[in-house]
Amino acid sequence: MIIAAAACGISCFSSTRSLAVGEVCGEKDNTHVRVEGFFRLPQAADWVADNGTGSSEYRLIFVEKLTGGGSFIKATIPGTLSHEPNRIEDLPASYTYDDLKINTSSGKTVSADEKLTVVGTVSNGSKPCILQVEKIESSQ
Repeated sequence: MIIAAAACGISCFSSTRSLAVGEVCGEKDNTHVRVEGFFRLPQAADWVADNGTGSSEYRLIFVEKLTGGGSFIKATIPGTLSHEPNRIEDLPASYTYDDLKINTSSGKTVSADEKLTVVGTVSNGSKPCILQVEKIESSQ
């Protein structure tokens, strides 16, 4: 069992493609990718408060540059009320950029101004393409 988990960990990691933000949506559906950039908040209508399982889920914008310029993709990320890793803190109904708190895989909470490395799965079966976030790492 341990050997199988270790083998999967090695093979799963090696099958993750490192891409620029602008390249993500050119990948096949269900491709596992790694990309660097910054999270930005969308319009209020772009987030979902409940994904049907009792957990919150948000659709944010993941951009290439701190200023919001360059390429971007939509990213789905789970929310949390309990500071869980690889999630964002649940947002209030009326939010600002100061409300965006991102919990990395190491347990560190960062703001939208920190460059991050995101690992996730491309979902481009419907338009627009979406990156389903699984892991968030600090790039700094």
